[in-house]
Amino acid sequence: MKRIAFVSILIALGFTLLPASVGGQEPAPVAKAFRENALEIGRLITLAADVMPADRYSFRVPHAQLSFGETLRALVGGSEFFCASIQNVESPARPGVSDTAGKAGLVTRVAAAFQLCNQLLSDLDDANLGAPYAGSSSMTRAAAMMQATLLWADLYGQLAAALRLNGRVPPIPCNGDIGMMSGCSTGYRVCRSSSAAPGQGYLSPGSTATLRDSPYSITSDGLGAYITGGRNSYVRINASQVASLEFANLPTDGSPTRSIKVDLNHPVPGDIGVPLGVVASTNNLELASQWYTDSSNVAHSIRDIPIGTTVISEQTDIGVHINGVYHVL
Repeated sequence: MKRIAFVSILIALGFTLLPASVGGQEPAPVAKAFRENALEIGRLITLAADVMPADRYSFRVPHAQLSFGETLRALVGGSEFFCASIQNVESPARPGVSDTAGKAGLVTRVAAAFQLCNQLLSDLDDANLGAPYAGSSSMTRAAAMMQATLLWADLYGQLAAALRLNGRVPPIPCNGDIGMMSGCSTGYRVCRSSSAAPGQGYLSPGSTATLRDSPYSITSDGLGAYITGGRNSYVRINASQVASLEFANLPTDGSPTRSIKVDLNHPVPGDIGVPLGVVASTNNLELASQWYTDSSNVAHSIRDIPIGTTVISEQTDIGVHINGVYHVL
């Protein structure tokens, strides 16, 4: 089994570093911050391993030294060795990870490796930070902890890049006031909402939304602006972190059934897509756009857009039903 050395790597992935508490004085703040980071990064790496399809474990990010699966194997051996060495104990005997190990086996071993690390690091303190690190003759314990943090972050960044290149959203850390948002089951979100973006900003009855029709895209039903009723009405307009036009269940008050049309007749040339016709969705759908997220991880909403200006959305999602099955584009 190959063992990856914990060497110095310069990276810009500061979001994986978790701050120590800033209130009263914490006992052993350096060790505490390191333990919390190890716990979080282990959780993220395990989730990333589970998100990638089994047949893509051989995928290699362009110019990367290791494939997705090889990166996970290196993490297992390197992490177990480091966590034992930083505590100056022998690494428990564990079975190696075969070069032919499949997804299920690798996910299990990655989870077990970080579980072992959490156990070994449970009583790590700030004593003797300047003492030699048992895994190296020229590195202090403090330097080794820093190197491990950087290496874990770098390798997780490679896993995240591989997931994105395969159409998967990697689990990412989370902070800020985004607790009302869904989607954290596979990892934390990193963004925070701007001060002008409440969690739910449904507009008052009588508000309108208009779709500007254009070829080969999302178009309206030709019945004019979409007008919202009460909070639980058929048509809703949300203006919070995202701008969304929503259709709930079909109207029961005699109001007209509205729809949004999505032209699926023009797949990307050379890709695997096939024409699916023009789909008209009438209920249980959401057409949502977000403006942008700035360099401080603050998500800016439609309420932040200056009146009278036109902006480009960083992301737009549209939900449609195809043969009774709900899809999100």
